[in-house]
Amino acid sequence: MEAETGEWQLVTDSMGEEPGDNEHERAYRNVLQSITGAQAQLLQELDALTSGQLAHFDFLQFQHMELIRYSRALLHPPSTLSTAQHTLIVEQADLLFRQVMALELVIADFLQAFVRAGDLQNLLQQAESELVLLSRDEAESVLTESRQQLQQSLAEIRTQVQDQVRQLAVLRNSFQ
Repeated sequence: MEAETGEWQLVTDSMGEEPGDNEHERAYRNVLQSITGAQAQLLQELDALTSGQLAHFDFLQFQHMELIRYSRALLHPPSTLSTAQHTLIVEQADLLFRQVMALELVIADFLQAFVRAGDLQNLLQQAESELVLLSRDEAESVLTESRQQLQQSLAEIRTQVQDQVRQLAVLRNSFQ
């Protein structure tokens, strides 16, 4: 308890006043602005992966975690809002949060297809003298299927992020 009191005292000393609803409102508005950047960055990371600029997907996963963090923060609007506005915003934020969480499965599908396509591409590039588990035709067929899955997952992620952008606009309008 003393640590919490000490932290609170430190915050009030550094700001000259206790944290209040105006700060919460500013922080909430900042999250509303920041989530848009995280969505754009997630799409940039997808593009970097699919274009071959990146060989790993850590940044993509990081951006998704940022979206989760921001959308979770939006579930807690400032207490200065009317009850009706608070309820509406929580409903809209909850929908956005569920959309962001649903993106996890699509990203997992994308990453699985990305890795599978890369593995199959490497298999096709092996020398003919090496032992391979699939014939060239079989490998090309599976590679084509993997690339189609990759494109489908990519399109689905973009669609889901666009849905999130629309939901975020509704949330912003509700908050103002």
